[in-house]
Amino acid sequence: MENVESVLVIDDDPAFNRVLCRALKNRGFAAAGAHSVEEAAALIPDMQAARAVLDLNIDGTSGLTLVAPLLAANPDCRIVVLTGYASIATAVEAIKLGATHYLAKPTDIEAILAAFEATAPQPDLVPPSEPLS
Repeated sequence: MENVESVLVIDDDPAFNRVLCRALKNRGFAAAGAHSVEEAAALIPDMQAARAVLDLNIDGTSGLTLVAPLLAANPDCRIVVLTGYASIATAVEAIKLGATHYLAKPTDIEAILAAFEATAPQPDLVPPSEPLS
């Protein structure tokens, strides 16, 4: 049997959670959804997800509280944090805690999959000589 990567989708919006899980399954992932911090905390140890999509605000609670348990269950877990309230401060905090990427909502499955594959900045790359406008 083929080794299928597991993805845990943690978002309190039931429609978004269901649609994202379905899209991930259609692309060959084993996807499961959690709608609360408590539900996710119960799934994390047994699931040991290879990837996670984590909403920043889960029914008034910071989703970032789940980064450490996700990484404790699977240190190689690639975590993409989604938010409708993007800010530099929360993006920096998410990455410092161990998230792989941070995306503003609305987003789509292709952006999420690309974020999973994103790698750390390459120190050997030379920055452009002129700043972006």
